[in-house]
Amino acid sequence: MKPVLLILAIAISGGAAFFSFNFSQSFKALQTERTEAAQQAQAIKNKLDSEDKEIQEKLAELAAVQQAQEKLGDDVSTLQAANGVIEGEIAKLDQDALAQAKEVEALEGAIAEVQKALEGLGEDVTVENLPDKIKDIEQSKEEKQEKIVELNTLIEGAKSAATASQNEVKKVAERRAERGTRLKLNSTSSVVTAVNNDWGFVVIGAGSNSGFTPQTELIVVRDGRTIGKIIPRSVEPTQVVGDLDRNSMIPGVRVQPGDRVIISKPFTN
Repeated sequence: MKPVLLILAIAISGGAAFFSFNFSQSFKALQTERTEAAQQAQAIKNKLDSEDKEIQEKLAELAAVQQAQEKLGDDVSTLQAANGVIEGEIAKLDQDALAQAKEVEALEGAIAEVQKALEGLGEDVTVENLPDKIKDIEQSKEEKQEKIVELNTLIEGAKSAATASQNEVKKVAERRAERGTRLKLNSTSSVVTAVNNDWGFVVIGAGSNSGFTPQTELIVVRDGRTIGKIIPRSVEPTQVVGDLDRNSMIPGVRVQPGDRVIISKPFTN
């Protein structure tokens, strides 16, 4: 009887040791799996934080460009106002020159009359005061002519300044139009109209007419978060067919119709 009990005791002890060892191995495997899952979750969080930071930086860059565009608009308005003032000054100078020309014409007429009168040596003209009279008339005529020359110089200078100002306004307007075109491309966005996650391609509801090109890098955004990237393959006037960049996709998230698509790298000015 005692040998049987001894054998049973040994068998029970061996079974307990086996189950204890098996449970220990299972617990270690579970701990390893849990550690790996935590590391993967942290890696995903780090990636999301990095992509969110990149989006914020792009938004800040867009805001800076919009602020620069507003300042450029103010500069154009200032130049246009200055151009209007210069044009007004030119018009006034033209009027002054016309008035001066009329005065000179009248003065020359008066001189002609005086000369005609002097031919008969009028009563108020004597041999003593005739040279002084002629000198005064000639001096007045020279002063008027000098004033006309000065006014013509001022008019030419004002016209040159107006031309330079108009050219500058034109250049600023051209730069503003060019910058507006680039800003329009910076803010270009569209939506996913169709998606096939099995084959890994999507259709975007905008194409080359909206500024998309085969070199355009696109990201998919949902609720303000980046969920993946798209590689353009076929760019048509009104749509783009592209491949999903599976390496950029958030695990467990699939692109859906209605997700917004924006340009990954904005155009610079």
